[in-house]
Amino acid sequence: MLKYKHIHFTEVFKDIKEDFLSLFPDSLEGYLNSREDVLENMDIFSENCRSISLEKKDKSFNLFKKVKKVSSGTVVVIGFYLELFMYKGRPDLIIKTLGHYSNLYKDNIVIAYYNHDVDFASLNHLVKDFSNLKILNFNTSKKSDQDILLHPFSINQNYIKKEKKHRYGFIGNITHPLRNYLVNSFHGCGDFFHTSGLSYTHYLETLSEISYNFCPRGAGLSSYRFYECFHLNTIPVLFSDKIPLPYADLIDYDKVSIRLSIEDALSQRRVKTSCSLLDEEKTQEHIRSVSHFFTFKGMQTYLYNEFKNTT
Repeated sequence: MLKYKHIHFTEVFKDIKEDFLSLFPDSLEGYLNSREDVLENMDIFSENCRSISLEKKDKSFNLFKKVKKVSSGTVVVIGFYLELFMYKGRPDLIIKTLGHYSNLYKDNIVIAYYNHDVDFASLNHLVKDFSNLKILNFNTSKKSDQDILLHPFSINQNYIKKEKKHRYGFIGNITHPLRNYLVNSFHGCGDFFHTSGLSYTHYLETLSEISYNFCPRGAGLSSYRFYECFHLNTIPVLFSDKIPLPYADLIDYDKVSIRLSIEDALSQRRVKTSCSLLDEEKTQEHIRSVSHFFTFKGMQTYLYNEFKNTT
């Protein structure tokens, strides 16, 4: 097992309290209370509410050991989502926070979380001097040597298999012009289905009723539903020009998905032609063979292998 020290979000806020309160002048408590579940359960190195039921029964699911004190070989994890600072227009505080912990634990690997909508690539040149820093990253257009690309931490991993009702579909809100273009290009197409505003359970079941699920980027560079599809007996069609995908050294995405450019979303013919070239049965077999990567345990195993030779 690898040792890790999780710097709880309350400790992070103590270290940057004045800066944080300048962003949230009402109160620190108000911010924490509104995000209690997310912040309390963001330790992806341990089993918690993000572990899905089947994995909780797996006795071997124990790759990292949490410790209270940092010693040689301990991985230090900052328990705080860096994108908060981007959201508030203060990327300088990202550099300040990462610099603080990188220097404080200069003999250890320091890990930070970044998995939301603003492209992290614009900060690559600002953090490259923190040589012991690693970014667990879901949203960057250019992978740096410090990035470890992962799937979103909170996707549902329970396998769902429903009878197919639609050949093509997109389930989601119109949060980016690309989504609007895509829906409009398929307007009037009898084998295309679009809806939004579903409960999460209904959303997952509906995704599973579609043969080819359209996964257009939204506010971020990618789409959560792309990764959800690996557990829903459906083929993901990703529309995104820039996002590098996780586990690229282990997964041949051409065998488990279709990836099209944003421009392709404007052409119903191009999209349908790309889908028709796939062997659906073989693609589903390949998807099942790699779906374990897109689980909580799969993510931990990948991180374990990344760190075991460097601590």
